[in-house]
Amino acid sequence: APLVVAVAFLPWLWATGMLVLSLGWLVTGKIRNAIWAPLLLFFLGTIFFGPTVFGSFSSPEGDLVVMEYNIQRLWGGEDPSMAASCINGEIDRVSPDILVLLEVERRQIQQLSDQYSGNCEHTNYFGSDHAGIGGIAVCTRRDANLMISRVEESHYTDGDAWRYLFVELSDGYGQLNVIAVHLYPYRVTDRHKPSRIADEVASVANTQGAQSVALLERVGKLKDPTIIAGDFNTTSEFSLHTRLRKSLRDAWRDAGWGFGATTVFHDILPLRVDFLYTTPDIDAVGASVGSAVCADHRPVIAQLDLL
Repeated sequence: APLVVAVAFLPWLWATGMLVLSLGWLVTGKIRNAIWAPLLLFFLGTIFFGPTVFGSFSSPEGDLVVMEYNIQRLWGGEDPSMAASCINGEIDRVSPDILVLLEVERRQIQQLSDQYSGNCEHTNYFGSDHAGIGGIAVCTRRDANLMISRVEESHYTDGDAWRYLFVELSDGYGQLNVIAVHLYPYRVTDRHKPSRIADEVASVANTQGAQSVALLERVGKLKDPTIIAGDFNTTSEFSLHTRLRKSLRDAWRDAGWGFGATTVFHDILPLRVDFLYTTPDIDAVGASVGSAVCADHRPVIAQLDLL
C-alpha cells in the first residue's frame, strides 16, 4: 500500500525532493560542490513529468476528434442545471466526433446537446436497469458520419460486476472500435483507520491490474483500429499503464504537453488519471485538457489520424 501511494504521487515526491536538495545546497555550505544533484533531479523531472498545464483546444487537424469526460453525475455545484449547462458548453466548444462520458446516468443523456443526445449508448457500472445509477456512455456527433453498428456491455473478469462499454463504429468505409472504461475506484476516506486504508489500496490495485490485463486481452482479439478512453483511477506511473503502453499508444504522451492533470486531489495536488489510449494504427496529432471547471474532472481531448 505505501508503494501504491508513493507511485500515485511520484511527480510531487520529485518536486519535494527537488526543493529539499535545492534548499540544502543553498543553506549548507558543506555541499556547495554538489550543485549537480538538484540540477540533475530537475532535469530528469522536467523530462518525465513537465509542468502541470491545462492545455487549450485548437482547431481539429486529424481525422477524428475524441473527447473523454468524467462529468461527476452533474454534481459540479449546488445547481445541477448549471453543471449541465457548463458541461454542454465545453462539449459544444470542442464538438468532438466521438464523446466518451463517465459517471453519467442514463436519464442525464437527455440533457446533452441535441448533437449528441440521440446518438449515445449507455451502461451503468453494474448493468442494472435503474436510471439513477452512474455509468458510461459513448456518443457520436449527429453529423459526424459515424454509425454505431455493435454494442457490448462487458465484465472485465469473471465474477467482477464492474463493467465497461464496447462500441463498434462504421463510417461506410471501415470499422473503428471504442472501449469506454472506468477502472475500479478507491473507496476510502480520511475517517478510515490506516489498516483499513492499506487493505483497500492493495485490493483495488490488484483489481485494477486484473482489469487492465482483461482490456489488453480484448484489444488483442480485435482487428480494427481501437480507442480506449476513460478514468483509470491511477496515474501514468502505475505498472498497469506501463503494461498498456507496451502495446498501446498514450495520446497525451504522443501529442500533449506538460503534466496533463485532469483532476485535483483534495484541492491541492493535480493528477492525471484520465487517459486516451489507441492501437498503433491510430496516430495522435494533438491532445489537450479542457479548461472549464464543470465537475471534479477536466476532459481529455485528442485529435487522431487513422493510419
